[in-house]
Amino acid sequence: MKNLSIKRKLLVVQVASFLAVLMVAVFSIVSINRLSTHLTTINNSNVYPLNKLVNMVHYFDTLRMYVRDATLTSDPVKTQQHLDRVGVLFGQLVDASNDYKHQMEAQGITSGHEYSTISSFIAALPEANSIVSEIAALALANEQAAALHMIESECVPYNQRLSDYLSELATINNLQSNEMAESAKASAVTADYIILGTAVVTALLGFAVISLVSKAIVNPLNRMVEATENIANGYLNVNIDTSSSDEIGMLARSISTLADAIKSIMDDMTENS
Repeated sequence: MKNLSIKRKLLVVQVASFLAVLMVAVFSIVSINRLSTHLTTINNSNVYPLNKLVNMVHYFDTLRMYVRDATLTSDPVKTQQHLDRVGVLFGQLVDASNDYKHQMEAQGITSGHEYSTISSFIAALPEANSIVSEIAALALANEQAAALHMIESECVPYNQRLSDYLSELATINNLQSNEMAESAKASAVTADYIILGTAVVTALLGFAVISLVSKAIVNPLNRMVEATENIANGYLNVNIDTSSSDEIGMLARSISTLADAIKSIMDDMTENS
């Protein structure tokens, strides 16, 4: 770097600064993309299924309430209204369950405990619908006692089975949420360390470049200023480095030549006096 021109030395500083900023930017982008991937995974693998699961639980619980109300009322109109609502809720329950399963399949998940549980839940829905249909028929026929007996003997046990599936899915998602949250937290901490480390390295490189520039340009210029002040004050024994081939070296040689010329003139004047 000693023999580079000042223009090239400054170009080296510019390039080094650009590379340092680029390095920070690249590591920052990589870290942000890693966090984005984690967030996308959390959304696809946990948030979306959890939303569907919440809806499934709501539809299931509300459906059971309307089945009960349909058997308890003696008003045929209200019975039909409750049963119509049961039909709508059951359709929504089926759709939400299928969406849950399809989301897993879209991620390439076609096995494992969670997939098996949602598949079992969906497979159990047709029989649940059959039981509800029988209860509905009894309710519409105003056979409340028979309908209530069927609720207690068949519907309640089957509801418990479906509830167990939903509880298991909730437990699975809760565990996954905790694992993914810890993973995202670890990625965030890693990203912080990477960005901080990159910034520190960049700062150190900046200091190194500044030190080199100071050594290559500023320090020699200071010595030139000191030499010219000595010459102005009559001290002609200039001791400066004239070995570099850049502009500073050229200036140093000029100052040295000037000092020698003045010294020669002073010597001639002394001899002739």
